[in-house]
Amino acid sequence: MKPLSQRLGEDQFEPLTIERERELADKLRKARTKKQRQAVRDDLIMAHVRLVVYIGKGYENRLPHDEIMSIGLLALTQAAERWDPDKGSIYQWARRWITTALTKAVDAARAIRVPEAVANEAALIAL
Repeated sequence: MKPLSQRLGEDQFEPLTIERERELADKLRKARTKKQRQAVRDDLIMAHVRLVVYIGKGYENRLPHDEIMSIGLLALTQAAERWDPDKGSIYQWARRWITTALTKAVDAARAIRVPEAVANEAALIAL
């Protein structure tokens, strides 16, 4: 199977420059309608898809590729919606959100082994 970066074609997404981030931050501050804010956030999300792929490479052996991308893109969307330009870079903000979401997914997917005696006792109590 191809690596995640090759499957998605990460070269099709242009990285966000500092000047472009400042421009988008200014647009977000000046946006008056929900539609204007959503347009800026869509630009932020598209500019950081490569970040999801980059972070997702570290989770390839623990989660399926599709799950990495869906969790990562959802976290990126949430980060873009909650980003405050006055508190720092969108890159750092989104990176934290994506890493946290993927780590929680790995922890949730981890199987928990319950000793047989404890399982039997729990079954008896449930009756």
